[in-house]
Amino acid sequence: MRTPKAIGTNHNILQWARKNAGYSVSEVAKKMDKKTEVITSWENGEDVPTFKQLSKLSKIYHYPSAFFFAQEVPEDEPLPSDYRTLPDHPCFSNSGSIYCFLVLNSDNNETSSAYDSMIL
Repeated sequence: MRTPKAIGTNHNILQWARKNAGYSVSEVAKKMDKKTEVITSWENGEDVPTFKQLSKLSKIYHYPSAFFFAQEVPEDEPLPSDYRTLPDHPCFSNSGSIYCFLVLNSDNNETSSAYDSMIL
């Protein structure tokens, strides 16, 4: 028995999810074991994937299957320029992090006092 088509899938969201996940059409086609024309036809709204194919896409793109039935494409929020560090302190910059690690793990009072003066 054939898996039924996922009628109502939003082709714009299929395309958005692929781009947001950082994949090209050919990469998704390879992961899905399909021709690029098939993926393109889904994204252009000419055809829709089956529920089984949609489930596989959801795993590739890291979105729940129900997401692909939404009416509107989500707005992209820009990622912060540097979300892993705290600004305006030498310990939180890439170059200062090793120095501060050494200072924090040092038993030398001279180094510790240098760290204290750096914080103040």
